[in-house]
Amino acid sequence: MAVYVVTFAAVAAAAPQDLVELPTPATRRIKILGWEIGQSTEAGDAADEQIRLELIRGHATSGSGGSAFTAIPLDPAESASLLTGIEINNTTLASTGTPLVLHATAFNVRAGHIWIPTPDMRPSVAVSSRVVLRMNSTPADSISFSGSLYFEE
Repeated sequence: MAVYVVTFAAVAAAAPQDLVELPTPATRRIKILGWEIGQSTEAGDAADEQIRLELIRGHATSGSGGSAFTAIPLDPAESASLLTGIEINNTTLASTGTPLVLHATAFNVRAGHIWIPTPDMRPSVAVSSRVVLRMNSTPADSISFSGSLYFEE
């Protein structure tokens, strides 16, 4: 099994968005290994707020308004990921299907957020499916987020 990362940097967010969307191919399932989210614009006490995150599996329709991304293997000797159609920072959220929230949390924007589940808690995504890491809050003002999501294929 190879490990890949999807990253985004200094993306302004003023409304809920799918930070990362991973569609699995018909031949491969994946496991989410963890993520890290931070921001670079909210430094003072007055800017303190909580942002909700959800890992959602099962949407049938892709989001839009973001950018395409090619997963990066952490080991340069590994082959390219079989996942195509990866998207980051979709401002129109993935929808329809049978969405299931696999992980829900909130984090303080000034502290950032890291989630690295134990091996038994790593969510799996079946073949021909989709998983999104969604910022499910509307910030008080635009925040520039950066982050990395790691998955195993």
